[in-house]
Amino acid sequence: MAKSILGLTRWKTILTIAISLIATRIFIIDYFYTGLTMSPTVPISHYSIFVLATILFSIAASIFNEYANQAQYKQIRPEIQYIGNVISEKTSLILSYSFAGVFIATCYIIGAINGFLHLGSIAIAIVFAIYLYITKYKYTYFSGKLILSLLYALLFLLPIVFEVFCLMSKEDLFRAIGAQQIIPLFQIGLFFASFAFILTFLTEITKDLRDEEDDTILGSKTFVTNFGEKLTKGCAYFFTLLLIAAVAYFQIRYYQHSKSMIVVGMSLLVHLPLLYYMKELKSANAIQDHDFLVKLLNMVFISLLFATTTVKYIMTNAVV
Repeated sequence: MAKSILGLTRWKTILTIAISLIATRIFIIDYFYTGLTMSPTVPISHYSIFVLATILFSIAASIFNEYANQAQYKQIRPEIQYIGNVISEKTSLILSYSFAGVFIATCYIIGAINGFLHLGSIAIAIVFAIYLYITKYKYTYFSGKLILSLLYALLFLLPIVFEVFCLMSKEDLFRAIGAQQIIPLFQIGLFFASFAFILTFLTEITKDLRDEEDDTILGSKTFVTNFGEKLTKGCAYFFTLLLIAAVAYFQIRYYQHSKSMIVVGMSLLVHLPLLYYMKELKSANAIQDHDFLVKLLNMVFISLLFATTTVKYIMTNAVV
């Protein structure tokens, strides 16, 4: 039963989301304020509540996905059916709507307390985007990938937006720090958000290669079913090279602050696995081959979370 519940909630995805939000706070936002010898505007207690609410919403999204796509899942994985076995349709809807409501309400309350009421409005937009993804764009070749990639990018960008706008609401403190001091924080956040965006899009393209047989059964419009395997692999190579170039630009921009961590460390964590991915993609044919590549890319995402620790060397050296 426990295994089924973990499968229903997609615990690995939830764990990745939670670690991403925590890493952004600890290794980007906190290090930024360490360089200023200050504490973040948003208290850790409030941020923890925000993370918990996000985890609840992630669970809600996973459950609603099972509910909304149960007909498709019956075709491609009849042996694994969560709705009706682990949880009833009625309960799945109640939990999905309730957890989504808690997420929105929490964002409004936490945002209002800290001077950024629009955090709740952003939460509504996220809920709506997830709803569109699950009900309309999940089985499309582009729109679904775009929505999912943007949401993963928000894991790094939204906490920074939340913190900065809360800081801006404290006008005296914001003037004392100065807008120019805030720019590096946004730059770092945009770098990691772009890494997450590109990597998520690449992972979804690779999933199209893995799930070609299932997508054909469902009549889904994916990169493979629309453009064929050769062109899909070409797109995968393009996004891999794009990610390598983006990370390399980050390394070139900040290498002087810690050559061992920013150059050597990030290359070992990101570049080498991506180069290996490109090598294996060329000869990948079976489902197992593509499934291995998906898992490899998931590990690269975890590596990016480790790479956030390099921000310590950037912020403590007062990059402007």
